[in-house]
Amino acid sequence: MDKKGLNEEYLTRMKASIVDSSNNFIGIADLEGKLIYLNNSAYTKMGYSLDERPDFATIADVHANDFDHFVLNVVQPEVFKKGFWNGTGYLRHKSGSVITVAQSVFPVYDENGVMYGTAAVIRDIAEIPAINQQVKKDSELFQKVLDSAKIGIVLINMQTHVIEMVNCFMQEMLQMRADEIIGHRCCDVLCRSSMDLCPHISERELTTIVTERVIERKDGALIPVIKTGTRITIEDTEYLVDSFVDIGIQKELEKNLLEAKIAAEAANRGKSEFLSRMSHEMRTPLNAIVGMARIAGLTDDRERLQEAIKTIEVSSMHLLDLINDVLDLSKIEEGRLELSIEPFSLTAMVEKINSLIREKAREKAICFAIRVDEKIPQTLVGDSMRLSQVLLNFLSNAVKFTPAKGQVELKVSLQAMEDGKARLLFAVRDNGPGIYQHQLERLFNPFVQADGSISRRFGGTGLGLAINKRILALMNSDIIVETEVGQGSCFSFSVDLPVAADRPAGNDSPQDLGQIKNIYAGKRGLVVDDVKLNRIVALELLAETGMAIDEAANGQEAIDLITANPYDIVFMDVQMPVMDGYEATKKIRAMEGPVKDTVIMAVSANVFKEDVESSLQAGMNAHIGKPLNIKTLVSTVNRFLDKQC
Repeated sequence: MDKKGLNEEYLTRMKASIVDSSNNFIGIADLEGKLIYLNNSAYTKMGYSLDERPDFATIADVHANDFDHFVLNVVQPEVFKKGFWNGTGYLRHKSGSVITVAQSVFPVYDENGVMYGTAAVIRDIAEIPAINQQVKKDSELFQKVLDSAKIGIVLINMQTHVIEMVNCFMQEMLQMRADEIIGHRCCDVLCRSSMDLCPHISERELTTIVTERVIERKDGALIPVIKTGTRITIEDTEYLVDSFVDIGIQKELEKNLLEAKIAAEAANRGKSEFLSRMSHEMRTPLNAIVGMARIAGLTDDRERLQEAIKTIEVSSMHLLDLINDVLDLSKIEEGRLELSIEPFSLTAMVEKINSLIREKAREKAICFAIRVDEKIPQTLVGDSMRLSQVLLNFLSNAVKFTPAKGQVELKVSLQAMEDGKARLLFAVRDNGPGIYQHQLERLFNPFVQADGSISRRFGGTGLGLAINKRILALMNSDIIVETEVGQGSCFSFSVDLPVAADRPAGNDSPQDLGQIKNIYAGKRGLVVDDVKLNRIVALELLAETGMAIDEAANGQEAIDLITANPYDIVFMDVQMPVMDGYEATKKIRAMEGPVKDTVIMAVSANVFKEDVESSLQAGMNAHIGKPLNIKTLVSTVNRFLDKQC
């Protein structure tokens, strides 16, 4: 191969600029058609091994036909005025076959800038479909990867500000089709609500931008996003690749966390205020109890002594009500409060409420009235104790907040009779100060009062209304509040109560303590309690009944006494050392003879439903809670003993 006309150094530099490992046929020839250089792929394309390398002298040696046409029309200086020539050619294969190829021919200049020859890059046309297919496959793969990304991506031409590419996630984020995005200016798609934040204005000089933005959806909704913009250059054209991460959920979580934090702080403040109120509410009756007990111990004046005892009793009941409220709320919030459904007399329930509220109303010269619809059946089925508790809470509040000489009314109306049920509407109305709208929102929250000044002016723990709301929820009812500031309030609710076929059993509770005088004369009882003071209280309460009482300090002592002396009834504490009440009861029930049927009554400070059930499961006949109330005690004992009167 004649290489005359090019010095060795220049040829070396030229050869170095051509990639010998290219898969394309690459060759260099002078203007006369003499071959100067062929790369490795040139030989392999024509079927030769690299060891063979035939010494082709001219282009004619590798061209299969039309060589003259090629020389006359291609390898001439005027052809390259546009810089190159593309066309189809034909190569001779070692086997004698002809290979159709696609050619790109470029001019080659010498050191003086004079055209010396041509360089050709030749590709087998048979390979082009495979190349195109691979390009298509790679393009589809790229698009799938792009579309699978869970972030929005757009490609923006920095010169025209036109979006040239968008992935599926971005279309979903904007709720727009691809044709509504591609070909449109980015400011018309991404920055409609914030043109002042356009990246081409504020971020032009930055290579990579990470900012928190808001983009506008097609329907006008604003989406908070983290935007990352990266500038790239493709064929001398600047582009901005923008990616968008929707942080709406994150923002919502942050909002919820903030609201939860504020609510928790408010709850903590509420509980702190509640504890402060509870301390005040508990210490007030305790102060009266301690003080009056001291006075009772020092005075010889019977009238003064009776006054002290009455104050101690009233204060003790107030303290017990506070404890019961806290325990009720605890049971309700833990889902352990259950209704006790049984027949009751509406008249008897209302009379009891009247007796408890009328005295409080009289002290403030408040006109208190109860009006009951005459059409209401008098024997109903429900939890009269919880219903009374709800009404007493409403009425106590009404009396507390209503000014002197005001009015408080309880009205019970029959709303409907259907399927053997009476729908009753209970309404407690007063002409007190009323309640502001913003106070209503927190009125039924536990540990919270509508106004912090209320506890200072009127006292109370703020538990009553919260308990009412939860009890009524168990009755499938809710509280309706009608109020006007300066005019008063009305708290009402409706409940469905089945009508009882029979009248409820008579009330065995003595209405007057004089009725218990010697009621159990001739009966013998045993009080079992490890606390001496508790035994003394029980003995004193039962003293007027005429019952003969023995004492035991634990379950084992009780068994020893029962074995030696038969008893009509045993008042058994539950928690005791040596042997508790449960075990003692089980041992008594396992004895031979009549003793095993002795009436055993649990007397315990554990008063939850599960405590009552545990007592009954152990074999006890009934359960009475501490502190003991003589009326409740006698009423319960009457169910099991034949009384004398």
